[in-house]
Amino acid sequence: PPEHNFIDKLVDQKLKMLNILPSEVCSDQEFLRRAYLDVCGIIPTGEEARAFLASTEPDKRAKLIDQLLERPEYADFWTLKWSDVLRSNRKSLQLAGVHKFQEWLRLNIRDNRPFDELVREIITAGGSTYANPPANYYRVARDPTNLAETTAQLFFGIRMQCCKCHNHPFEKWTQDDYYSLAAFFARVKQRRDPTEDMAPAGNPPPG
Repeated sequence: PPEHNFIDKLVDQKLKMLNILPSEVCSDQEFLRRAYLDVCGIIPTGEEARAFLASTEPDKRAKLIDQLLERPEYADFWTLKWSDVLRSNRKSLQLAGVHKFQEWLRLNIRDNRPFDELVREIITAGGSTYANPPANYYRVARDPTNLAETTAQLFFGIRMQCCKCHNHPFEKWTQDDYYSLAAFFARVKQRRDPTEDMAPAGNPPPG
């Protein structure tokens, strides 16, 4: 099939490697439902569905995707997804921390900030978790080995837990790789925030 962007190229390479034929192009009805659910987590209204299906524009699918990416539901839905991936919850961050972290995520997703910049800011974050919400990442995973495992899984797509005790039995990662990655986080420390007295009532101070 024709490649429309770099994602298609990567998908084609993977399919060739696995010796799998690509699926047939889906119908407009299937595409419409999948696009709404995947991008915004909702289904189209009857009016939206009829307008799309009745359109004869050759690029109507690309236009639909662009329209969905501009909707507030897109930012809301993907903020929820990334909050779950980053383990943003009241147990580890408390209510104020969760609110600030998720609002920071939503604004960045809404503004279409590149994900490499987003991840870089999270990994290099420091200071008060109230003043600098990305720093909440270091309240979820606190010690070097936990940070190494969490970072590898979230941002590299690699599970390195096995390498804590031995070389990975099915992957190329070794025990040296594991502890070398953990060494990057060995100097990350937490300390009491001097602004903690101004924290919202009912919440413990940020880490």
